[in-house]
Amino acid sequence: MTQGEYQMLDITLQPRPAKLAISTDDGAHISIDGRPTGTGGSTTLEVPAGKHLLAILRDGREPFARELVVTRGEQVKVDEPLHVTWKRRTFSRVFVAGTITGAVALTAGITAFIADESAASYNLQDRPPQIGDRYNRDIHIRDDAMIGVWTLGAATAALGVAAALLYYTDSPSLEGIHVEAAATPGAAAAAVAGHF
Repeated sequence: MTQGEYQMLDITLQPRPAKLAISTDDGAHISIDGRPTGTGGSTTLEVPAGKHLLAILRDGREPFARELVVTRGEQVKVDEPLHVTWKRRTFSRVFVAGTITGAVALTAGITAFIADESAASYNLQDRPPQIGDRYNRDIHIRDDAMIGVWTLGAATAALGVAAALLYYTDSPSLEGIHVEAAATPGAAAAAVAGHF
């Protein structure tokens, strides 16, 4: 090409994307418009200008969803720590209660074993009356302790099942989520609703 010559070039310009700087809990799953885009911690995502639905999910945490409207080249910061769900809070309490009832059931079992061994050690032939009283006392202690073992053992099992159900069913989802826009003079908002 010489000076003064013109040449036509076919150049496709790409719009400048907006940048979302997202900071949330480690292990959280981030999605934009229903598509997974990364995991939690701190991450920066590029999105085209326009309206987008940002969703952050993590097991044991309340889901977060927000509609964002971004322009070309805009940089938006989203700092959203997730809150613990009621199931996860209840799980820890049920787990502690199950651990305590299990420990008490174990103690009752040890008590029943010791009382049974003590009762078995008595020679009941040609016995004085106080030996028979001790034997009856040990048998009574053993029987009461075994009732405690069965009762507390059943309670421990029920609490264990309840804790497992609370823990393993605590997976939030965005199924059925929808965003409703609301506008008033001088303000605009969006409400996110659905089954979390």
